[in-house]
Parts: sequence; C-alpha cells; structure tokens
Amino acid sequence: MSLLHVSTHSLIVGDHCVGQGSALLDITSGGNMSDYFRTTYKFMDLSPHVLIPMHGRVNMWPKHMLCGYLKNRRNRESTILKAIKGGGKTLFDIVEYTYADVDRNLWLPAASNVRLHVDHLAQQDKLPKDFSLENFNSSLAEFAGNVAKI
Repeated sequence: MSLLHVSTHSLIVGDHCVGQGSALLDITSGGNMSDYFRTTYKFMDLSPHVLIPMHGRVNMWPKHMLCGYLKNRRNRESTILKAIKGGGKTLFDIVEYTYADVDRNLWLPAASNVRLHVDHLAQQDKLPKDFSLENFNSSLAEFAGNVAKI
C-alpha cells in the first residue's frame, strides 16, 4: 500500500522501500516477487518527486532508488538462475551459491527471497526444463538443518 500526496507529488511507500538496502520479502506473510516488481514499476510510472519510507530517510531521488531496487532484484534473480543452471536443485544449493558472500546467519531470511524468486522464475517459464519444482519444494524442510551444520 502506498499513498500519493498530490500537491507535493510525494509518495509514501511504507515498507516497500527502506532507508538502506532492500526490503526483505517474507514468503510466509504473503510476499510475492511478481507483485513486488509490478508495484515498483507502478511507483516509477507515478514519477514521484519524493519517496517517504516507513523506515529510513526521505528519498529525494525516487527514480534512482526505485531503479536500484529493480536492478538489485534482477541481479539476484540472475544469480539464482545461474545457480540452478549450474546444478543447484535444492534450496540449500541455491542459497549457498547466491549468498556465498553473506554471513550465514542471514541465510534463513535469504531463503525466503530465493523461494520467491524461484516462484517468479517459474511464473515466467524461465526455469530450465530439468529443474524440478517438486524436488525444490521438498528440500525446504531440510534447509534449516543444513544451515545449522555449517
């Protein structure tokens, strides 16, 4: 949800945009990558003069910030696709490849993003034909155990 203040053309974006980094989408709370992309593009179409997030500073360069979010998500999705094309079959395989440079304590929340991106790739029919969503989804339960072993 967002609100556009018409006279100042300021867009209150809630948690969609944050002061630093990007928002964590939680699959267990209804997060959806397709909706995220669609909403971000809608924000761009509004051409706001200012973005007002719920957390962090007011952003005076909305187009720059929104483009940065889109670029970050597209890059992450590209890395996830590389992991899959390189043989990643399970959630752990893909998180390990995609977030290799990230503190492993953050892999549990990162797993939610990976799941959302895999769903998004599936919706766009971009997953390799030999990638099994059924096997991927069945690997979710063992993910936490694998992370704990590291």
